[in-house]
Amino acid sequence: MSGKPVEPDDFAIRRDILLPVGVALVALVLLFSLIFRNHIETREAEHTHAVIQQANTAWEGLLQNSLRQLQWFAQRASVNPEMQAAMKNRQRDELLAMTEKRLANLRQNFGISHWYFITPDQHVLLRVHDPKHAGDRVER
Repeated sequence: MSGKPVEPDDFAIRRDILLPVGVALVALVLLFSLIFRNHIETREAEHTHAVIQQANTAWEGLLQNSLRQLQWFAQRASVNPEMQAAMKNRQRDELLAMTEKRLANLRQNFGISHWYFITPDQHVLLRVHDPKHAGDRVER
């Protein structure tokens, strides 16, 4: 022996210690990234579901409100004796005179844009919103 102290090999230290530590760190970063990505995707899905539920609730509320308004309007129109007589006698001009201003009011207050009078045989007696167009058959 020459009496020289044995020096550790730098490459052996890197290979034996630093390489496993580096691989472990990379693995931890990848694992953390996957867990974080899964967390974010789950939160986005939950948030999307909540927004969809809110939109559905709002839509249902608007729909119910519109239905109540239309039911009120239809009930009021159907019990009007003058309107009933004009419809029964197919008096388009009288119906138009009674309903033009009402349709304008309904359009302004409720967004209702069309009003039809349809005979029992499914022909349009009067379109209050378009009085010149009448007589055609409605198949609904």
